[in-house]
Amino acid sequence: MNVSVINGNLTEDAIIREKNNLYSFSIAHNESKDRVSYFKCARYQVEDFKFAKTNLKKGQPVQITGRSANNNWIGKDGRKISEYLLIASNIELMGYVNKQKVNK
Repeated sequence: MNVSVINGNLTEDAIIREKNNLYSFSIAHNESKDRVSYFKCARYQVEDFKFAKTNLKKGQPVQITGRSANNNWIGKDGRKISEYLLIASNIELMGYVNKQKVNK
């Protein structure tokens, strides 16, 4: 079973691609006082972008549940590039009195 749960703060506002029915964002996860890991995330097959437009703003604490995926491609310089991505199935806003969730 391929399930990951990661919490952290958004490093940017969500990038919305309505034509492709997706939005993407990155989060920073503090592992310790001096160690931070960054994760790229995406949510596919989106029908309503209101949640992302309203809530997924830089600095927002979130908890993401999803599956990891590996994207591979050839860069402009001919080098092979590999990137890990978390495909979000659940996004929970943390740090608000009214917590909100979005599920697939």
